[in-house]
Amino acid sequence: MSDKKWTIVSDLMSVAFSLPCQGCYRYERGIRLNIGCNKPDEKHGHIELCEEEGMWAFITFPCYSQAGVKFAVELLKPTLSDEECKGILDMEEVKNLPAELTEEEKTFIAYLDAIEDPKKRSIFAGWWGW
Repeated sequence: MSDKKWTIVSDLMSVAFSLPCQGCYRYERGIRLNIGCNKPDEKHGHIELCEEEGMWAFITFPCYSQAGVKFAVELLKPTLSDEECKGILDMEEVKNLPAELTEEEKTFIAYLDAIEDPKKRSIFAGWWGW
């Protein structure tokens, strides 16, 4: 794991919330891919997950608010335990965000809601790898 502030949220998972957005979070040499955010700015952050076995995930949803993080966690519920979801929402970095959804988050959510094919909604999921 990097030098970010990682929080252990379960026996198997740690989470980091990087604010401000770093733009590029990881470079995969084998496939020559920059993993990160296309629109970095100082106002939003991203959820990163790291399992004990080494699997790492970058969630592309730009979190500007506590409500935005809650939205992201709701979409992640099928892959996370209740304990892990609560751990993300209880992070100090998340609690310091504004409470209400921002216009940027509302626009991103409206875009996701307009996509009918669940496979195409994977833009939300971000990048998962070892």
